[in-house]
Amino acid sequence: MIESEPATAAAFDRLAETFGDVLTRGQMMGRPCLFLADGGRRRMLACLDAEVLGVRLGRTTDAFADALALPGASVFSPGSGRKQFKDWVGLPAVASERWEPLVAQALESAG
Repeated sequence: MIESEPATAAAFDRLAETFGDVLTRGQMMGRPCLFLADGGRRRMLACLDAEVLGVRLGRTTDAFADALALPGASVFSPGSGRKQFKDWVGLPAVASERWEPLVAQALESAG
């Protein structure tokens, strides 16, 4: 499992609690994630990768462009690898106050 600083893990826990009525916790790639039930399957909308929260916003949305403009944000690349999740923005822990509204926008986009 990928480790996060205690404050970052606590911020993710608050997200999971806030959206607990519509998102479920789980793991993918050894990372804690939030999933939306979508027609019998789970759709990952947020993923904590150490000190970065990846949020699936959709690369053509205004929310994606706005999130990328935040200091330290980038296209999400779990494990700092070469594979980018092109519809995802990686938000650093220092921007954790923006995590909740962006996860709400991801939910809205997921429809």
